[in-house]
Amino acid sequence: MRGLSRTALLLAVLLLAALLFSSLLPALHSHEDCGEHCPVCGLILRAERLLNGLALGPALCLGALLAACAAGALRQAALRRATPVLLRVKLTN
Repeated sequence: MRGLSRTALLLAVLLLAALLFSSLLPALHSHEDCGEHCPVCGLILRAERLLNGLALGPALCLGALLAACAAGALRQAALRRATPVLLRVKLTN
């Protein structure tokens, strides 16, 4: 379990770095003149694509989380049976 949390932390840090650098680097080079094959314009376009792609990620994660919660609730409801303890029946002789 500990390895999973470290992996999740590493992925979160990498995602944050990608967001930071994809918006920071074009901002630092925005004063350059644009030519026919401008690398800064290419960077800005790639950063825009990255940010647009990341907007879809939280929606997919939320949908997966809701599906997992619904599946867990259905599983618990299916496993729950009417036992004497659950019905609070007093078992005395």
